[in-house]
Amino acid sequence: MFTPAFDTSAFFWRFFFALCGALLLSSVSLTAQAQPVETSSLFFDASTGNATSGKFYVDTNNNGFIDSGDSEYTGQATAWGWNSGTSTLTLNNFTWTTSAYFALRIVGGNIVIELANGSTNTFTSTSTVVAGEPAESSGIFSASFIDITITGGGTLNALAGDASAASRGIHLKRGAFTLQSGTVNANGLDGVTGYSVGIYVENGNMGINGGALSAVGGDAGIGSYGIDCEGTLSVSGGTVAAKSGAFAYNGSYGIQLKGNHFNMLGGTVEAAGESSAISSAANALPNAYTYWKNTTTSDPGGAGTFYYLGTGGTAYAYSSGDKYVRVREEIMDDLTITGGTLGIDYTYTGGVLTITQNGTYTIGMRPGVTTTTNRIVVDAGVEADITLDGVSIDRRADSSHTISGCAFSMADAEVNLALANNNMLMSGGGCAGLQAPAGSTLSIGGAGSLTATGGQAAAGIGGGDNQDGGNITITGGTITATGGAHAAGIGGGADGGSGNILIYGKTTVVTATAGAGSVNAENIGAGDNGAAGNVFVALLPANLQDSFGSIGNEVTFTATPVSSGTVTASLPAPFSATVDLLVGLATPKKLSIITTFSTDNISFGLVGYPSVTQTGDAVRTLGASVNFVLGGARNVSSIPVLNPMALVLLALALGGMGFGLQRRKG
Repeated sequence: MFTPAFDTSAFFWRFFFALCGALLLSSVSLTAQAQPVETSSLFFDASTGNATSGKFYVDTNNNGFIDSGDSEYTGQATAWGWNSGTSTLTLNNFTWTTSAYFALRIVGGNIVIELANGSTNTFTSTSTVVAGEPAESSGIFSASFIDITITGGGTLNALAGDASAASRGIHLKRGAFTLQSGTVNANGLDGVTGYSVGIYVENGNMGINGGALSAVGGDAGIGSYGIDCEGTLSVSGGTVAAKSGAFAYNGSYGIQLKGNHFNMLGGTVEAAGESSAISSAANALPNAYTYWKNTTTSDPGGAGTFYYLGTGGTAYAYSSGDKYVRVREEIMDDLTITGGTLGIDYTYTGGVLTITQNGTYTIGMRPGVTTTTNRIVVDAGVEADITLDGVSIDRRADSSHTISGCAFSMADAEVNLALANNNMLMSGGGCAGLQAPAGSTLSIGGAGSLTATGGQAAAGIGGGDNQDGGNITITGGTITATGGAHAAGIGGGADGGSGNILIYGKTTVVTATAGAGSVNAENIGAGDNGAAGNVFVALLPANLQDSFGSIGNEVTFTATPVSSGTVTASLPAPFSATVDLLVGLATPKKLSIITTFSTDNISFGLVGYPSVTQTGDAVRTLGASVNFVLGGARNVSSIPVLNPMALVLLALALGGMGFGLQRRKG
């Protein structure tokens, strides 16, 4: 018989690999072991100024309070921290699982629980019903009059066990619960004989301002609620998902409210319950929202129904027969617009409403928004009729001296602007309140008002820094235009010419003030060092002012005998128009006039007056029409900087009619 020789080398290697395998299996087994289940509740003392504050304790006696028999818990040392100055407990992957009826009990005072970013923190009770033991089980339970605020970017799980009366994921006893951020999952146990509740706030308020809350009640014999709030439930942000179980004698509600105090101001709320999704109607809903509802507890899917307070739609109407309800706030842009189609005629992205096509539009404010930093742009080449209806834009914080600082800009565009209600346009540095520079044409009318305030070196209405004003006509409304430093109220920015300005109208009211520090900037006209253009302003004296008082040269028309009539002004280029200054002129009637025409004459026509007296520097008897020569023929380009005194002397020399360039009074 052949007997093989014993190979010691092979034996050694087999033994070595077998040993390594055994050690590896042993290591894997140890790593996979679950955390052991404790038998005691864990206390956290949130009080200050005593020996036990800011510490965890193991409730070895399970008697509901900290006593000398309880030991300080120092485990998981890296998973939590305490800041006594802000009463903040930071959790970073902290876990406590116990067969006791309360996994975590908070005592001592109000507390902020900060969930470390990305962490998962879990408090679980695995209790069972035992005669003589506490009637309630909770994942997290707080003593009376303690407020709990949740923040951070992690997750907090609170899972209740079984008890004879109630199983509640989180129970606050006469305290407030606030979720600012993070994720909270609160679950009552399924299949209990009493109540099963996700989160119960007893005689306290709930506020969900951000983050995500999931509150689930299980099947229960008496009552099942996702959220059971005895105070006011307010949701202003974040998401809330509240779902109940079934088989409840006292009802099964996603959200159970004890006082009909439910205010949804924002965020998303989803509720489902076998009896009803919500036990009562909300007192408030967002201004704009989409909602879904169903007579079963299932999400019906689809796009939902949209409602917007400003434009209508079908509002959600509470019904106890709705077993599923989801309401999602729709974040609307601060400005509203009607007319045209989004994406075709206009765009609205990044807080910028841009009119891209010719058309008729009305721009207002979203309900609930009083002032915005959003801005309006009319693209070059666009001809638009725009109504501003109660718009308030404040871009003063933008000091970039770029177009982004403009509340309303319309370079190389043509806009007929109608004013409804009170409007305000305030721009940042270098931008006019309503920026209509050379190359643009702006006409303002309507019965509303506009306050336009330019940023540094920019006009209230007209050119930005170092820009001439465009073609500006104002025939209605109440206008208050204030320039930035060295800029006109209406007209040019610093170093900018006036452009062409025409202002008249029986009910037009204009208060125009050049910016502080201006040397020769006009209230209506050019900015400092800017060239005078063609300006004609004729308003009732009380209707033409700057911030210091009346401006313009006052002219009085007197008709004898008294009769009705009209006063028109035939204007040369660039206006080339006859404008009606006063209809049904009573006598005497005064007008304040500002003119800086460079060439040609202005012809005033007076109809219906047998004789008319005009007072200024002289008194004359006039016929049915009269020509006033205002400045004669001169070449503006040959006078880059105008001398106001020279204009006055020129006007006096040409007839002393009292017309001329009116400087700002101060």
